[in-house]
Amino acid sequence: MGTMTATAPAAGSALSEPVVVRYAAAGVMLFAVVGALASPHGPVVGWAGAVAAIAVAATLLLAGVSGVVLHGGLLLIAAALTVQSAGVSSTLGWMGFCLIAVWAGVSSPPRMVVATTAVLLSVFVVQFAADPSEPGWAAWSTGTLFSAVTCVFARKLVVTLAELRDAQQELAIRSREEERARIAAEIHDVVGHALTVTLLHISSARLALDEGPEVAGAALAEAERLARAGLDEIRAGVGLMRADGHPALAPLPDAAALPALTDSYRKAGVDVSLAVTGDLSGVGGTHGLVLYRIVQEALTNATRHTAGQPVSVRVDAGADNITADVENECAGTPVTDTGPGLPRH
Repeated sequence: MGTMTATAPAAGSALSEPVVVRYAAAGVMLFAVVGALASPHGPVVGWAGAVAAIAVAATLLLAGVSGVVLHGGLLLIAAALTVQSAGVSSTLGWMGFCLIAVWAGVSSPPRMVVATTAVLLSVFVVQFAADPSEPGWAAWSTGTLFSAVTCVFARKLVVTLAELRDAQQELAIRSREEERARIAAEIHDVVGHALTVTLLHISSARLALDEGPEVAGAALAEAERLARAGLDEIRAGVGLMRADGHPALAPLPDAAALPALTDSYRKAGVDVSLAVTGDLSGVGGTHGLVLYRIVQEALTNATRHTAGQPVSVRVDAGADNITADVENECAGTPVTDTGPGLPRH
């Protein structure tokens, strides 16, 4: 049986959204150029800051770094942008701070984003303290903070969605495995019962050849009937699994079929008795099928492993619960089984 595994991104790993990171890096480079063109400190300082910011951003993007190295590089970009635009809040070079916050927010855990955002905001605080007459520092601070908070929540949402997808996949895999186990147990019960009782009748027919063809013919007819009934049950089980809308060819057995079940073993020569307390017709279809399969498997095990011993079946269909006791004399050492059916004791 094949298995599928899926791993959610760890809390400290980068999101699988490289497009957002590329756009953030491209935006940082673009506004570094804009800041150089509008730098109040002249083209030399402006372009030196732009070249430094672009070089660091390109290196971080191509190297695909994360963690402390990434945030160190982002702060170097912020330093370069500060050099080229310091003292003037009206230049768009400060938009690079908002994009740095986006880059950090989609690539790192919240605690690292908080630390980097705090450093970015401290730059605006220092700028405001140096020149309170500049009106734009509050706006840039708000924009940077908003970008960081939005991306942190977006990253958390994406991680949560990835975890939910993995949980759904795991649940689907587990459901398929449980359904396969249920189908295997169902087929085991049906085939095991049908073959065991059919073999009993065939053996009876072989032994009855000396007594006359009528007795042997009756045993073979009963074996044929049981084989056909078992085949119908298998077809019914397969029909329930079909998705093309075709109905099952025969209804699945329920609690009301227990007398017929024990009677089939009795006709095959097994000394089996059935005692029922309560009304079997009141047992629901699902519970009735489970009860039928339990008794069926117990009788099959008793017939296969303690042939010739009498078997007693007692069923109590109460209002709150249903109990079934199947007992027989077991000679020798008890045997345990790890197959798909009931364990033998």
